[in-house]
Amino acid sequence: MASRVDQKVMRLLKSGVCSVQQQREELKELEPAGKKVLHRIAEGEQPVEHIKLRGNAILALGWMEDESSLEVLQKLIQTEEPPLQLRALRAVGRWRSTPFPAQIRALIRDPHTRPDVALAAARVSVKLGNQEVVSELEELRTRLLPLVSTPRSPSIVSLDRLIAKAEKQEA
Repeated sequence: MASRVDQKVMRLLKSGVCSVQQQREELKELEPAGKKVLHRIAEGEQPVEHIKLRGNAILALGWMEDESSLEVLQKLIQTEEPPLQLRALRAVGRWRSTPFPAQIRALIRDPHTRPDVALAAARVSVKLGNQEVVSELEELRTRLLPLVSTPRSPSIVSLDRLIAKAEKQEA
C-alpha cells in the first residue's frame, strides 16, 4: 500500500484537470519526503503504473527548481535513453541557469547523439545563454542537413533561429 506522500505525488503527476500554475505551486510546496518520492520516480527506482508518469516526474523537477533535483536531471541527461534525455533537457530548460552546461553542450557536439536530443540540447544551451555555442550549433547544422535533405526542414529552420539568437547573445 502506498503512503500518503506517495499518493500525493502520484495525484500531482496524474493531474491534468488542474491548471498548470496550480500544479507548479503544489510541486514547489512538496515536503522533503515528497521530493524524494519524485526523485525516485524520475530515476526509475520507484515503479509507476505508466511510463508517462515517469516523464511527468522528470518534467516536474524542472518546475520545482529545487537544488536537490539537479543531480537527478544531470544523471538523466547522461543516460543512453533518448526519451529520458529529452524530458530532462526540457526540465533543465525551465531553470534560469544550470551548473552543468558542458554536459549539455557535449550532446550537441557528439555525432552519436540522436538529432532530436541534440536539438533539444541546443535549445537549452541557447536559452540559458551559454557563451561560444555558435560554432557547435553550426557543426550540428552541418551534421543534420544530410539527414533531412533540405534547408527548409523544420529542424534546420529551428536550428538556424537558434544560431541567430546565439550570435546575438555573443555580440
